Amino acid sequence: DPGFTIGFNNTFRYKGFDLNFNFYGSFDRVMMDPTRMAYGVSAWGMAQYGYNGLRCLDDRWMPDNPSTKNPSSFFSGSTYGYGDWFYEDAWYIRLQNITLGYTVPSTATTRKIFQNMRFHVDVNNVFVITPYGGLDPETDSYAAAYPNARTFTVGVDIKF
Repeated sequence: DPGFTIGFNNTFRYKGFDLNFNFYGSFDRVMMDPTRMAYGVSAWGMAQYGYNGLRCLDDRWMPDNPSTKNPSSFFSGSTYGYGDWFYEDAWYIRLQNITLGYTVPSTATTRKIFQNMRFHVDVNNVFVITPYGGLDPETDSYAAAYPNARTFTVGVDIKF
């Protein structure tokens, strides 16, 4: 659980343009990187399912590589898998949404057809700032969890 969360939302308007954005974040948070555990130094995912390993396997501890920071590989059943090496700082700040819009000025000509028309472009899950090495500090709850998707939307709002 996070120590605290924050959020910041704002809208700027100039003539017919509007720009809206929404940031939020979570701080004072530590979590285990399950993908790193199952497919990194753990041989469990590779041996049981035939998955490829992560690149951190290239720099794991071995007798001829004793100065690395990554531990040796292990197979399931090892109590080493429950150590704190897999825990990481998982605070984050995410730009969840940004919208750019333009409202067509209402003139005598356009009022005959519609009251209002607005074009907009939205992007969700724009970026995340975090020291966490897993896929996504908000959704990475099990090995190979699917991170939040980035979506793009283009729209026209017409009011008759």
